[in-house]
Amino acid sequence: MELTFLKEHLINQVHLLSRITGYNISLPILSSICLEAKKGSFILKATNLEMGVIINIRASVKKTGEIAVPAKIFTNLIEGINEKKITIKKSGNTLKLITKTSKNEIKGVESKDFPLIPQIKKETFLKVKGNELSKAIEQVIPSIAISNMRPDLAGIYILKKKGEIKIVATDGFRLSEKTLKQKINNSIKTKNGNSIIIPGKTATEIVHIFNQEEKEVSLLMEENQISIKSDNVYLVSRIIDGNYPDYTQIIPQEHKTEVIVNKNEFLNAIKIAALFSQIDSNDVLLNIQPDKKEMSVSAESKDRGKTIKKIKIKTKGKKMKIVLNYKYLFDSINSIQGEEIRILINKENSPILLEPNKERGKDFLSIISPINKQ
Repeated sequence: MELTFLKEHLINQVHLLSRITGYNISLPILSSICLEAKKGSFILKATNLEMGVIINIRASVKKTGEIAVPAKIFTNLIEGINEKKITIKKSGNTLKLITKTSKNEIKGVESKDFPLIPQIKKETFLKVKGNELSKAIEQVIPSIAISNMRPDLAGIYILKKKGEIKIVATDGFRLSEKTLKQKINNSIKTKNGNSIIIPGKTATEIVHIFNQEEKEVSLLMEENQISIKSDNVYLVSRIIDGNYPDYTQIIPQEHKTEVIVNKNEFLNAIKIAALFSQIDSNDVLLNIQPDKKEMSVSAESKDRGKTIKKIKIKTKGKKMKIVLNYKYLFDSINSIQGEEIRILINKENSPILLEPNKERGKDFLSIISPINKQ
């Protein structure tokens, strides 16, 4: 095995792969990256058995070969090398990294011990631009359930509909939905029809790996697995088996109060209120007064003190007071694109809806359940 490549072609890729590897007592090989030299290509692989990634980069290959090396050492070494060109040579179970000014050796293991990463070759479930998919997942991902008490909520729900893709996450207290306009091939279905649930960890890696991919990526299905493939990256993961709840039932269909508020002003008011919020509930109070065209954001705790901030708003409807978790508000506000946010409230003890203030193209919504103060 002998090849030469440019550091700039590799540095980001090894960081992506090292995120997937981890310490495993029973299978230490999972802490490694598998390196393979083929004609014109340098192939890097990593897996944690739940998810696997294969990355293909350009390289000048003199001799083919394969070896697995510790991911942390390899990544840190590549990062620390200053030269543009790096030559790799394999000698037995040792990998040599050579530049003009340095020689480094990493002890590796035989690649035959590296777990097989499944290759899915079934029909394409979906095609979508990589950066659009990544951005959509990034917007909803804060709403994923952290606990495994509800496995179906511990992932991203992707639903194909006529002319659009729905990407959803909820933990039971809040919900985020992103809509992508897309031509859909509805002839390809999973056992749950036109939907799948991707684990939260996989969704996070999709964001990191494909966020700069402007071309379409292909999502392929096979039994309980999904793969996402671009020109030079292949990701495969298990999917969550289960039926996602009918989340549309909790989306408010009517409202008695509407608020249009500047996004940055609202966010800054929430940040200040968070400093005085009660630690056990993270509560902040929104007091909407349509007659004064203002909304106050306040919080109070015995130990810290209290604050109140008044914001000018565009509003119509009834007066409302509603208590919300400021962390959920942070996530929702930051996920909404645009200068203004539209807030819809039906009752003080009912979930509120937040979305971009656009006359057309409202493609994102967030729902937050209130904190019911006794």
